[in-house]
Amino acid sequence: METIGRALPPPSRAAFSVPAQGERRAAALCIHGFTGTPFEVRPLADALAPEGVSSVGVLLPGHGTEPAELARASWRDWQEAALAAWDALPAEVPRIVIGCSMGALIALRVSVLRQDVAAAVLLAPALSFFTDGELAARASLAGLWRFKPYAGKEQAGGDIADPDARAANPTYPVIPLRSLGEVKLLQRVVKDDLARVQAPLCVFHGAQDHTIPPAAAAEIAAGVASPHVEHHVLRDSCHVIGLDVDRDHLAMLTRSFLRRTLGWRA
Repeated sequence: METIGRALPPPSRAAFSVPAQGERRAAALCIHGFTGTPFEVRPLADALAPEGVSSVGVLLPGHGTEPAELARASWRDWQEAALAAWDALPAEVPRIVIGCSMGALIALRVSVLRQDVAAAVLLAPALSFFTDGELAARASLAGLWRFKPYAGKEQAGGDIADPDARAANPTYPVIPLRSLGEVKLLQRVVKDDLARVQAPLCVFHGAQDHTIPPAAAAEIAAGVASPHVEHHVLRDSCHVIGLDVDRDHLAMLTRSFLRRTLGWRA
């Protein structure tokens, strides 16, 4: 398969800030996924800058350092970090929240807990697991992580079809199993509150995702109370779609969604 996405930025684990090009028309909070880093959402932030969107990519607690740090963090820690970053965004323009995988669940929490979300964009939202992940998450909640603290990933760099993006992605090589239980708790809270989400919503999922079933995105699209909902399946991408082969198409669809929902001219 050929890589069709534009060139990626240099790999980094750090939080980022991308200024708008020209007049700022919106501000975006970008939230990465479980065991990942802001690098996962940086290409989309870069693609939105010419539209007049300034973006901040938050580094969630326990991420970007070492897996043992993540094992000490809770889903509430991730939520509070995202809310603090949201509250720091400029309030004079519409504010957008963008989340990848577990970060998409946090984006939904921001949409429920803050009433000024102008639009939300979800990339492969981790609302449920495939069977193996579900069993591992339940085992974590039962305390079995004490006997096996970490599980190795099937491939370094994560579930990405683009080999260059996979090699560049600075994600953790292992999953702290205690933290997987925290993701499960977050899933339950988000499911209970789906009907409280009222921001315009654009949901994406990769058809080749091996980590989160594409049905998770469909469940969200059907369950929210948003006045405008879009649901797109990216044919050739796996899970980390912000870095994968369809990333240019993802950016184009996101720009179109924001133009429609925020009333922008192309």
